[in-house]
Amino acid sequence: MDRWQSRVRQLEADLSAARKLRSNNFTAETDLLALESDLAAAKAELTSARLAVDHLAPKAPFDGIINARSVEPGSLVQAGAPLFELVQIDRLKATGQIPQQSVGEVAIGQPVRIDLLDGGHLQGVVTFVASAADPKTRSFAVEVAVENPDLKRVAGGSASLRIALPAVKALFISPAYLSLGDDGRPGVKYVNQDDRVVFARVRLLSVSTDGAWVTGLPDETRLITRGGGFVAEGEKVIPVDRSDNKG
Repeated sequence: MDRWQSRVRQLEADLSAARKLRSNNFTAETDLLALESDLAAAKAELTSARLAVDHLAPKAPFDGIINARSVEPGSLVQAGAPLFELVQIDRLKATGQIPQQSVGEVAIGQPVRIDLLDGGHLQGVVTFVASAADPKTRSFAVEVAVENPDLKRVAGGSASLRIALPAVKALFISPAYLSLGDDGRPGVKYVNQDDRVVFARVRLLSVSTDGAWVTGLPDETRLITRGGGFVAEGEKVIPVDRSDNKG
């Protein structure tokens, strides 16, 4: 590097002196042009040398953490050969699937809690909701931007997404009380004030082996918990309160 820098300084000095001589017609125009050409070539060589030195210490395109190393110190590498795998984990993207009965309540910007497998939590917001369902699962893809300020090692792992939906009135019932209507939609049977059987469609918020959260029922509902399969909608019955049933 010093050799090229010295060469440029020497030619700059020679050119400056030649220009002074030329102003007094003590040197030929061709000699001046030759010095200018030599100086331009020397500057180009100096720029190439500086680039070569810079390439000896490659710079990462972004701030991150080395996740994998393809070379060892002192290794000879060719141009274009991979050196390191760099990852940025302070801000992650989580993906998941939303059931079709809930996708209408999810919008961009809603807060999300990410439950990690080790019991920890991260916070994020919804950044994308698919407009069409997956033809195999009938669910909708969702993407969440997740803040990871402590740089936890969770990138590429599994987690549960808990999206905060608007509050709704819901009833927790046994899955055994659910049945399907003629249109294939879920519902429950209950007895109205006239002691007649009513089949009410409900919307499932969540279902597990312990029970189901449903919405769409009146605030006060006398559910048919036994014998629902033996009565039809509109049929008049004699209901027996569960607390009075001694059998």
